Amino acid sequence: MKRIYIGLIMLVLAQIVYPQEVETGLYLINLGAFNIDDGTIDVDFYISFTAAAGDVKLPDINFEIINGTEKGRYTANDLSGEKIYRVKATILVPVNLRDFPFEKHSLKIILEDKVLSISKLKFKSDKIMSGLDEAVFIPGYNIVSWNVETNTHYYPAFKEDYSQFIYYLNIEKPILNAFLKTLMPVICMVIVVLLSFFIQNSEIENRIAAITSGLLGVIMFHSSVAGQLPPIGYLTFADKVFLISYAIIIASLMITLFTMKMMKENNELAGKIYSKTKYNILFIYVIIIFFYCFFTIK
Repeated sequence: MKRIYIGLIMLVLAQIVYPQEVETGLYLINLGAFNIDDGTIDVDFYISFTAAAGDVKLPDINFEIINGTEKGRYTANDLSGEKIYRVKATILVPVNLRDFPFEKHSLKIILEDKVLSISKLKFKSDKIMSGLDEAVFIPGYNIVSWNVETNTHYYPAFKEDYSQFIYYLNIEKPILNAFLKTLMPVICMVIVVLLSFFIQNSEIENRIAAITSGLLGVIMFHSSVAGQLPPIGYLTFADKVFLISYAIIIASLMITLFTMKMMKENNELAGKIYSKTKYNILFIYVIIIFFYCFFTIK
């Protein structure tokens, strides 16, 4: 009889001293469109809590989504040792658009108990009950990978640690699609502008008209691309490609204007400028864009 009492006392003391571990899994079944303007996305998932080995009963878990707003929840399974909920929510995602249009994002669903600190409850990631439904997709993005892990979050104001369960979903823009829609048009416009150097010096006015028209076209297309993004305080990858294009077009215009001036003062020098720039300026632009895109995307 003594042994039974001692065992019960030890069990009570263990639950007081050590937090109760709960196997936690998240299975994502649906996603909405990712809004880069405010960094929000709708998620629909099952969350499961299973008593760890040796425990027959779960603690009173009252979880919340730390980085979002819950829209609805219902209980799919309610047993003493296992509980499963279906949850619909909107989560917030930190948006980094420096690599636009080739940006990558990590969508996180962060769960935490509202009341129980880590001294009483500790989440343990359950990869068997976690996953991603094969029908899940995000318009305009490729899903790269998913993962689950646990973390400890310290609140200085309360001087307490809370256990967190985190589900990661890594997504990225398709490289070919992003290149064709955002960068290919501006590159083609600049190449057409630089092909105007094949126009003879005798028709240099036509060359100037082609360059200025191309510059206006690039400016308008840049405004259209920038309109797809929220107000940000840094340059994106696409912005830098446009800046390179502006520099090349303006340099072309300056060379053409200088050539026009030399045609009146030194026609031989004007001919040499024409022969040197006819191929070289196009070659320089293609090389700069190729290496910049290659090393940045890589």
